[in-house]
Amino acid sequence: MNAPIVSVCMATYNHAPFIRTAVESVLRQSFTDWELVITDDGSSDGTLAAIDGINDDRLHIEAFPENRSACVALNHCIRRARGRFIAVLNSDDAWAPEKLARQLAVMHEQPQTAAVFTLAAMIDERGQPLPADHPGQQTFHQPNRDRREWLRRLIFNGNCLCHPSVLVRADVYREVGLYDECMAQLPDLDMWIRICLRHDIHVLQERLTFFRLLDRERNASGNRPEVRVRCTTENMLITLK
Repeated sequence: MNAPIVSVCMATYNHAPFIRTAVESVLRQSFTDWELVITDDGSSDGTLAAIDGINDDRLHIEAFPENRSACVALNHCIRRARGRFIAVLNSDDAWAPEKLARQLAVMHEQPQTAAVFTLAAMIDERGQPLPADHPGQQTFHQPNRDRREWLRRLIFNGNCLCHPSVLVRADVYREVGLYDECMAQLPDLDMWIRICLRHDIHVLQERLTFFRLLDRERNASGNRPEVRVRCTTENMLITLK
């Protein structure tokens, strides 16, 4: 079987209410030469059962017998991926149908660009759009910069790039390495810095990714005391690299 152009990598853990929406958003892509590589990180809520009945030979699913961490699961996806480009999609988020096609057009027009992101529209736990004035709506609303400006922005102000929006050349992951499995909160920030030290990135100025904000700060990045502590520690680790 020929390798696809795009490998969509999805690490999932206890996302039974949301994973079907995420998978169906990949199935609805106008660009169709993709594979969806899923690693279930030891879910206990029937996450994989929620996508039973989706019969598409482009789906490749493996499950860990126990929880090992999001980074371990995502890296497992990337190691299994066969595509020339790798897209990351969280199992509680979703994409607009034209997302991959628009990003690939940028990749072909800009061969020097290592990764293409999109803007993100925020949705709530029930999938409804959050109000335009919700503070989260501006989190990932970023203009384009050269890579030195991106480095300054990321290092001094933190992450502002939407992880489940990214499309990366597979060769770039092989060059800079996979996600740091010591990190729980900031592995994406660490990855963007590593990429920008060597390559250009681009933000497509369209809201083609739907980022779900769960109730009661239940996102992995939610504003909880233990998350704030881990962020402080991991920022120090990034600075020391």
